[in-house]
Amino acid sequence: MSTALLGFLISGSAIVGLISLFTFEQQRGVRVGDSIRQSADMFVIRARTLLYYVQSKFRRDIMRRVFHFSLSTTLGFVLGILRLLEESVVALQRSNRTLERRVYDSERVLSKLDEIAAHKESVALTPAEKRKTKAKAIEGKH
Repeated sequence: MSTALLGFLISGSAIVGLISLFTFEQQRGVRVGDSIRQSADMFVIRARTLLYYVQSKFRRDIMRRVFHFSLSTTLGFVLGILRLLEESVVALQRSNRTLERRVYDSERVLSKLDEIAAHKESVALTPAEKRKTKAKAIEGKH
């Protein structure tokens, strides 16, 4: 026999058996195996209550996880954009420094008076040479 046929026969037999049991109970007005069935009913009620409690916690936990995952993904995306912006700003800063140096160097071109002052400092006499020259000049006049 195939598994499907066996399952069909067992299910059919269970349905027929339960219908027979309920009909017998209605005719007699008494529940068969009342204490066992009440215990089974209480077990089913407790299991259903526990299942609903776990499902509510699970749903709440799933929603919280989805929220945190979405928030984390969004913040990661924003961080990536900020990194790109930072790299762009740093590149602009480097090019600005290069331009600033070029402008500074081009402004440092010496005028004719600056060149004369620089030459005067480079050929200036030391204090010892000045005293010696002064002494010679004084001796030569007298």
